[in-house]
Amino acid sequence: LENGVKIVVKKTDIEKDTIRMKAVSFGGSNLISDKDYPSSLISIDYAIHSGFKNLSYNQFIKMISSKQISISGNMSDTYESLSGASTNGDFSTFVQVINLLFTGVNFNDEGWNVVYDNYTTTAKGHGKQPMDVFIDKLIEDMYGDDIRYKSMDEEVVKKINKKTAEKLYKERYNDISDFTFYFVGDIDEKNLLDNCRTYLGTIPTEGKKEKIEYLTKKFPKGIKEDVVYKGQDQGYVTLCFGGEMGPAKDEREIYKDRQIMNLLSELLTIRLREVIREDKSGSYGVSVYSSILSSPNREYYVFIEFGCEPERAEELKKEVIKQV
Repeated sequence: LENGVKIVVKKTDIEKDTIRMKAVSFGGSNLISDKDYPSSLISIDYAIHSGFKNLSYNQFIKMISSKQISISGNMSDTYESLSGASTNGDFSTFVQVINLLFTGVNFNDEGWNVVYDNYTTTAKGHGKQPMDVFIDKLIEDMYGDDIRYKSMDEEVVKKINKKTAEKLYKERYNDISDFTFYFVGDIDEKNLLDNCRTYLGTIPTEGKKEKIEYLTKKFPKGIKEDVVYKGQDQGYVTLCFGGEMGPAKDEREIYKDRQIMNLLSELLTIRLREVIREDKSGSYGVSVYSSILSSPNREYYVFIEFGCEPERAEELKKEVIKQV
């Protein structure tokens, strides 16, 4: 578009009269300091709950309630994004809402109080359930005291600042020219492009292009084991494996390795079901998750999780390692 926004369109007839959208801009929370990071967690919710221009949040929700549209925002470590869906008939309203997210956020006390109170309530409840304590210990073992991995507890919420949250939203969603919008679905292309030109292509921009910065936290070396005691009558075991891989020669090798890892995970899931559930009657089921991260360096992760009787945790853990 004239202001630098990129539009990518893929027409399909899989879902009748449905258009799905994802908009992505490189940057993300890695460009935010550790001190400001907690405020970034609340910034998108704060923006949306503050309403837009002459509309309060409740008025805005009432306005779109009769429309078949949905939209949400997300800030990952390397990019900020918007996701949503619409019909062709409601597409004009859909892109007008996107326009408001870039040009019309109010940022007021009403929106802040609602969102901050919700986060505070959630944080006060954190740690009361056994699984909260278990996950916190797992995160500590893997990532130490890194603020970017901590659960949303009262300590993190106390570091959230209203002005900082507003500033970070404006920084991440200030210049739409750094965004690429992907539209997939049963699309009326002329209607889509006309509305995009009108409501996205006319937003003032600075032409600022950001690059990805990686804040890598390598998988810890060696073997570390912890036992968490919280609650009664139920045991839970998580085993984590990870490490570095050599560089790939091309995209084809990266793709192939990921497929191999997926197949290995499926094979391990079947094997552990046979041994842990069927042979030993130790658990209702074992879950295996794996991934390979390619940037900036290739690393693999495998997580194996299962519930069991507390007194059998050690026995079953050893059997899982044997099968691996």
